[in-house]
Formats: sequence, structure tokens, C-alpha cells
Amino acid sequence: MKKVILYMASSIDGFIASSDGSVDWLDTEADIGDEYAFDSFLQGVDTIIMGRKSYEQTVSFGGWAFGNQHTFVFSKSTLQAQTPNTTIVTDPSPDFINTLKEENGKDIWLFGGGTLNHYFLENDLIDEIMLFVQPVVLGTGIGLFGNKAVDVKKFTRKKVVEFASGFNLLWYKR
Repeated sequence: MKKVILYMASSIDGFIASSDGSVDWLDTEADIGDEYAFDSFLQGVDTIIMGRKSYEQTVSFGGWAFGNQHTFVFSKSTLQAQTPNTTIVTDPSPDFINTLKEENGKDIWLFGGGTLNHYFLENDLIDEIMLFVQPVVLGTGIGLFGNKAVDVKKFTRKKVVEFASGFNLLWYKR
């Protein structure tokens, strides 16, 4: 069975984006080693799930790094897919996600944003959390789980890794 893995970076104070949604504070060049790097992680997934705002922001960067992976964009508004292998989902349900998890293949990357992360957590759909904490404090912004209180007692620590770049990986599993 596939796992849903929330693989994401945050500030020390738990924000995944600035209040305006930007991630220009994120150090994308930080050395976190090949084992945990984006390219290595991407090779282990064949499905990506993201919210509308995350999708629109990713498209605005130009290019599309997720060519072979099937991307599902959860959106309550009208949205047209602008990228290959992309499906817009207007009525997500836990059953939909559980069906994806039962398919053969690689794992599923929960890309976010905060509201979608919260929905997945509240519906017991996340199997692992790989959180890369960057040594920066934003003060305000979009929280990892949409600025909502959450209960992560169902998770146990799998690993903590400290990188010379100042990043820390906090890895939890269900």
C-alpha cells in the first residue's frame, strides 16, 4: 500500500509561507544531503497532491518539475490544469485518497498548503511527515496545518537529522 508523505519545509515558528503566500525566504540551495534531497524524494513518489494556491504558485515559477508524477490539485473553484499529468479534483474525500493509496506504485507526496495539510491530518490520511525546519523566524504566515490546532499524538518520531546548513529534518511516522 502506498504511503501519503507530507514532505515540506517550514520556518522555526511553523510557517510554510509568508502571509502573502511567498516562499522567497526559503533557502532552496541548502545542503541537506543526497539521501533527503528533493530529487531523491521525488524518485520515490508517483503521485502528488496539492491545493489550488500551491499549484498556482508552483506554476508561476515557470517550468514543471513533476513531469512523470500524476498531480491531483484539490480546488473548490474553477481551475484549468496547465501542466501535464494533472487532474483537478473538486470534491476530495477520504475515500478518494484511500483509493489512491491502494493502487500499485510508489508513494504519494502531500505537497500542501496548510489548509489541505490540516484536512489530511484531521482525516487520518497522512502516514509520514518529513519536515525540514529552516533556521529562520517569520513571525506570521501560513502555518503548516493552516494555523489551526492539531493533534499529532498518532505519530512517533522516526528520525531527527541535523544538517550543517542549519536545517533540521523532523521525520515522523504513524
